[in-house]
Amino acid sequence: MKKTQLTQTIKIKDLGKIITGTTPPTVNQQYFGGKYLFIKPSDITENQRYIFDTEITLSDAGYEYQKLKVLPKNSICVVCIGTIGKKMCLTSQTCFTNQQLNSILRRDKKG
Repeated sequence: MKKTQLTQTIKIKDLGKIITGTTPPTVNQQYFGGKYLFIKPSDITENQRYIFDTEITLSDAGYEYQKLKVLPKNSICVVCIGTIGKKMCLTSQTCFTNQQLNSILRRDKKG
């Protein structure tokens, strides 16, 4: 039986919206210590599928401050410094990342 390899090149932007994270001002502690995961490269291990816990979390005030950078469940996060391409994960819940990660808010295929 002959194997056929199918390949397709697509642009990352065609997978969904690209978001680069940001860190809220650390001098304002009201942004921290809540229920929203705040992902940094050190929170991700190689070959990790989902992230369930982070060293830092954001509060509701942090959510409001970062609301344009919110990542829904199952967003793809990729570390873009140092270990480029080796550290990536899917979000297990609504969360945020710092500026060292880029994320893809996936578009669902229709039809």
